[in-house]
Amino acid sequence: FLNLQSPMKDNSIQWTSMIAAPSNMKEDDVSAPNVDVELNFVHGIRIGDCRQTLRYNEDGNVLYIVSTLGVIYLRSEVTQLYYRGHKNALISIDVDSTGKIAATGELDDNPE
Repeated sequence: FLNLQSPMKDNSIQWTSMIAAPSNMKEDDVSAPNVDVELNFVHGIRIGDCRQTLRYNEDGNVLYIVSTLGVIYLRSEVTQLYYRGHKNALISIDVDSTGKIAATGELDDNPE
């Protein structure tokens, strides 16, 4: 219950006097980390705003798009191959009737 008739004491003075700057503090390192990043496996598929974004090639492997990547999932080897030639988000993929040639399309004002 709060008594509005009496002014509240400011207890912050009690603990603020105990604050001290950190000792032996290192300066922030804002440089890029020295690591080699490698794409290991892509999870997910773009389906929220596109249709038919998964296809099969002549070998029965799965082809699909994620972000700027065209992905071939090699089912027998449980591994993936990636096409990284796009700069913008992919919105379409198709495979010819023989299953040998695939094409992807990116979202851009001036697509390549």
